[in-house]
Amino acid sequence: YALLILCFLLIIALYFVYRQQVTRELKVTPSTSSPGNGTVSVDDSYDELVEHASDIIFRLKNNGDIVSINQAGVKLLGIPKEELVGKNLSQFMEEVHSDSMIRDGSKEYSQRDLILIDRKKQRVYLEMSLRRERVEGKTRSVEVIARNVTERRWLEAQLRQNERLHAMGLLAGG
Repeated sequence: YALLILCFLLIIALYFVYRQQVTRELKVTPSTSSPGNGTVSVDDSYDELVEHASDIIFRLKNNGDIVSINQAGVKLLGIPKEELVGKNLSQFMEEVHSDSMIRDGSKEYSQRDLILIDRKKQRVYLEMSLRRERVEGKTRSVEVIARNVTERRWLEAQLRQNERLHAMGLLAGG
């Protein structure tokens, strides 16, 4: 019985030592960290989260110019970040409707579909959620989180086509 208590105390001691070590290694401060001091700021963590997200995340000015875009967006379009930032989103759209995306809607948050054109001139279908940042009632910028649904759209089109062919086969068969 004494051996069981000793093991239990040892496990508790190891837990606290491990916890102290992890806390020391990952010391998080509010947002004031300097390079090389071993701390990770909340801002840095947030930036890293956005940059490495699997969804496309970008921000637009009120005129549609791209302010920032994460790696998922760069990879999806096949266009270097330097060529995207500063350009108007309409340059990567099949139809020019970025103005309506920014100005339309009285809601701060909304959802819609968007078709972009990648470097290979292929359509990329996105479902996106956007948040309009307003100052004195006017849109100042738009933050967008988008998911690539190109493959899903293609599969849905194939399914509709197969259903039409099946229906025509049934009609032809009598």
